[in-house]
Amino acid sequence: MSSEPPNGRAFTWADLERWADEGLIARSQIAAIRAAEPEAIARPPVPTSQPREARHGLNFVTVVYYIGAFLILFAYTVFMGLQWEGLSPAGQFTLALVTVAALLGIGAVVRRAGYEIGGGLLIFAGTGIVPLVVYSFQHMAGLWPESGPEFHYEDFYDVISSAWVFMEVITILVTIAVLWWVRFPLLVLLLSFWLWFLSMDLARWIVGDDEFDYSGTEQVIGVLFAVATLGVGVALQRRGLRDYSFWLYLFGHLMLLPNLGDWALDEDQRALRGIVFLLVYVAVVAASVWLQSRIFLVFGAIGVYCYVGYLAFEIFEDALGFTFSLAFIGLLLILGAIGFQRYLQPWWSGRAGRPRGAA
Repeated sequence: MSSEPPNGRAFTWADLERWADEGLIARSQIAAIRAAEPEAIARPPVPTSQPREARHGLNFVTVVYYIGAFLILFAYTVFMGLQWEGLSPAGQFTLALVTVAALLGIGAVVRRAGYEIGGGLLIFAGTGIVPLVVYSFQHMAGLWPESGPEFHYEDFYDVISSAWVFMEVITILVTIAVLWWVRFPLLVLLLSFWLWFLSMDLARWIVGDDEFDYSGTEQVIGVLFAVATLGVGVALQRRGLRDYSFWLYLFGHLMLLPNLGDWALDEDQRALRGIVFLLVYVAVVAASVWLQSRIFLVFGAIGVYCYVGYLAFEIFEDALGFTFSLAFIGLLLILGAIGFQRYLQPWWSGRAGRPRGAA
């Protein structure tokens, strides 16, 4: 941040903020730089030749950006009507491919002009249409599974089927490539969403039956996908890429809770599974402190409350003493938290490590 950089290029605070938005550095690092260079804070930023967007918080520009991007995405996905099916397979593929190429190209040009968010959202919208390109290509090239039903594209968001697996795998690979290219965190939303769908459709492909009934196969595959998704999110956060971990955390928990809950809290299952479920979500709550993650805290609390509800309505339905016992446990938790703050936190805070970033 010196006034005379050796290569003639001066980096501004705006550059650091932009790199933090893109996940290249952590905001804690910016704070450390500001503390080390207090005299640079008052120094006016070096003007740049490229225009910069308003990027902090909600404002009119960013709201319009996001509305426009999601209008494009929804127009080619959930709002796709029967008019699309009136086109020939070659016409569908050509139109979808041209749309994706145009959005990616325009987005790249806009980003190079200095409008990273606007360009990134155009690329986001284009990437969101990739499943339609793959679907159209499968039909045009005769690669749609012979045993697969004749779905329309809009059925992708309603129907669980092994017929979607190829489309999802290709789409995920393309999304990873685009994410590597532009480093735009919102693309992880698409990646996480399609991983969630793949976890369900892949179970149908493995079983060889499109009748989705949340059997053991669905539960195991869903839990494995959830753990892997959450693990990648934790790894990214540990590297300071907080914005990239958010959507992985959200969809990872959306996969974990129903699958693990159905496996553990079914009325025909043994009590041991319920205890495993409780321990998992107590661990999730504990991990929320380590990761400083509200998503872990919220889903951990939901998991614990699900188990408590299971006990109240399935195991101790007619036991009045359970109500008082539960209230007493809640009281002990609050008093224990107060005791921790008063006696243990001063000792703990000096020894407990914290990962970089938070989500």
